[in-house]
Amino acid sequence: MAIATWLAGHGAPTLGATGIPVIDVIDLLLRRAVADEQLRETVDSNVQWLFYSPVLRPVVMDCIYRLAELKAPVATLFDAIFDQIKENESDFAKLLTTWLLSPLASNQAIRSVLVQCDVGTAPVVLDTTQFMAASQNQQIVACRRLQILGTGGSALCKFIGIFAETPAMQPIGLAYARQMLPAVMEEFPGATEDFLRTRTGPDQKQMPYATLYRAALARALHWRRILKRLPKRDELKPTDDEIHVLRMRQQRRTQEIVRSARERSIFRDISTNLHLAQGKRFASHDYRGSSGVSEMAELSHSIELPSSELSDPARASMNRSRTLGATR
Repeated sequence: MAIATWLAGHGAPTLGATGIPVIDVIDLLLRRAVADEQLRETVDSNVQWLFYSPVLRPVVMDCIYRLAELKAPVATLFDAIFDQIKENESDFAKLLTTWLLSPLASNQAIRSVLVQCDVGTAPVVLDTTQFMAASQNQQIVACRRLQILGTGGSALCKFIGIFAETPAMQPIGLAYARQMLPAVMEEFPGATEDFLRTRTGPDQKQMPYATLYRAALARALHWRRILKRLPKRDELKPTDDEIHVLRMRQQRRTQEIVRSARERSIFRDISTNLHLAQGKRFASHDYRGSSGVSEMAELSHSIELPSSELSDPARASMNRSRTLGATR
């Protein structure tokens, strides 16, 4: 911890009279912090200050690139560091692209970054120059990783938009978009349709991607009309009594799980159980006293679930594993 704190005030690429590279020290600290939860917060909060040094910022970024090989959700473990990276869109684009293209990057690390794109806490960007400079095999692997590890339809559509709409990526980018779009539409029809509606206006008819987007939207609307014409089979719907019985069984099962967990908990003999009343107000207290009672703000975030998870989750899991296996 002392080393991490000291590094926060350091501004040179080497340490001491022996000239030990700072990159080696930072890399060691970050890897230790991944495994040591007690060390993690100190390393995270102190290393993030190194981003303010023009000399050390690229050094820290090189260390972060290396962390992709760890089988851990790196982006969620170092909140402060990744907040610094996300503030600079070009740095985040280079990081994400490097991880997607790297044959050594783990799925856990990549997913931890893509999840932040899905929920809107990180920009949906790619370093298109770096992507185009990679080999065709690396590009295909990156596209597969995006398609499988991404969990939000809106973000996936924006990535497809980068491929299809960036002039410097053509014609390869449009070819990748043409392959990815049907799969994303099958998994996230609602998000894909919303995306396509914004890209098929009258002023975009002459764009190179117009034919792809318009054909995809036409298919989506065609299937929507077919689904609306399907008859409603009330005999397939459970009755109110059956739903009530199912809920009661689920409630009893949950209560049994909680009771069993409470009996086996190591905290049973060292802590006291208290029943707390929950409401919509809160008060905070510190050494200066109470801040008073405040109303809790409402927060809601929703994403469209993949269609395969709803229809056949077991097969969906096998298909994802098979596709990811081909990226190695």
